[in-house]
Amino acid sequence: MSWSGHSIVGNDLLSATNVLRYFAGVLSYHASGMTDAKLKVLVIGAGGREHAIAWALAKSPRASEVVCAPGNAGMAKVARCVPLDVSDLAAMLALVAKEQPELVVIGPELPLSLGLTDELLRRGVRVFGPTKAAAKLETSRSEERRVGKECRSRW
Repeated sequence: MSWSGHSIVGNDLLSATNVLRYFAGVLSYHASGMTDAKLKVLVIGAGGREHAIAWALAKSPRASEVVCAPGNAGMAKVARCVPLDVSDLAAMLALVAKEQPELVVIGPELPLSLGLTDELLRRGVRVFGPTKAAAKLETSRSEERRVGKECRSRW
């Protein structure tokens, strides 16, 4: 089960309440069918968006622990932060193997463009983030234009 391909941030202007409600739903979805119903969550990233996500997850009674990689000083107040180079796919996969989270949330474009979601799904890890192909819409101007033209021609 995964929610890959879903995005919550269109313009990075989510209220804290909306973030909390949204990720409470994500945790409920991923915890469904689990007897324990508490999830260890790994948040990949260090920006404001990831901070809001970590904050919301930390407030949820469904989260047993929130780990942020690499995180930042503000995130360290709501989660355990661990060092990570988000440009190194092997390092990210090694961290997931070491931490054994029940859910991985990927924020930044770089890990998405490297195919982190695809690889985690292949390994059976629950992940929240678009696949490499879907992330091209954000990382590739030419892909964005191509899809835009294709959609306009259908209307």
